[in-house]
Amino acid sequence: MFECSTKIDVSVQKQLNKRLFILSLILIIFGAIGSIAYIVLSTLNYEWSVWLVAFCIPLGVGIGYLWLINKNIKFVSTVSMENIYCFEKNFFNVKILRNGEEVANSKIYYKDLIKIKECGNYMFLFINHVYSFPVDKTKLKEDELILLQAFLKNSKNS
Repeated sequence: MFECSTKIDVSVQKQLNKRLFILSLILIIFGAIGSIAYIVLSTLNYEWSVWLVAFCIPLGVGIGYLWLINKNIKFVSTVSMENIYCFEKNFFNVKILRNGEEVANSKIYYKDLIKIKECGNYMFLFINHVYSFPVDKTKLKEDELILLQAFLKNSKNS
């Protein structure tokens, strides 16, 4: 019916990880405040201050998330990747190109998508809890976007 291509670049990765980035910052701030409180209170010999060491856990998790986000962003900035979609009534085909060479080609039924997330200029079509296909909505004409949203909505109702 209609086609669309999406370049997988830093902007896609940042949009996809926006919530995780905010969560990691909150965890780092929360963990840092608790860790500082632990250090200060432990020097004053408060017995219950030992429980504040638990604040190191969110600090570590937040740092780990930031590391993971930056690793993913660095990867997409070094590799030229593009997804070319062909949307039909009940499914879409996606051709995945890496450095201009086709590395995969898949047919995915809308009913098999577990989650659809729209944020900014992108629509993320999740095939599982980890992997999604980003669709650049700016590359679609208005009627194509409406049609795609209708396909996705109808697949959830059936």
